[in-house]
Amino acid sequence: MRSSPGYLLKRAQLALRNRMDAELRELDLTTPQFAILDALSRAKAGLSNAELARRCFVSAQATHGVVVALERRGLLQRPDEADVGRARYAILTGDGSKLHRRANRVVERIVRLAFGDLSSSDRAELVKALRSVVERLG
Repeated sequence: MRSSPGYLLKRAQLALRNRMDAELRELDLTTPQFAILDALSRAKAGLSNAELARRCFVSAQATHGVVVALERRGLLQRPDEADVGRARYAILTGDGSKLHRRANRVVERIVRLAFGDLSSSDRAELVKALRSVVERLG
């Protein structure tokens, strides 16, 4: 079992998540909060809670709580009322963008630590293998 690819994949994911949780805590961020800031940093027109939930692998209920917490901290903003339907699209504030840049440097450092000893071709093969797993399962 300990040499099973599925077991090792889960162990690697857990180790990555634990390191991110620990180091992002120093910025008063959780990993889900970082994920939402990161998703918003890549969206030109903002994202709804449903879109954030899908992109960040978080339930809709959890996403709502994270978005409200980030909004209270002034890191993102949403209009008071939705233009169309019920969706209110969140966007980063200036403070949210600054914190995202700081947090992103932390996460990039962790990723370099995790994968730094892989050659570029080994890294490309790993990415290819992981994409293949995702496609087959889902």
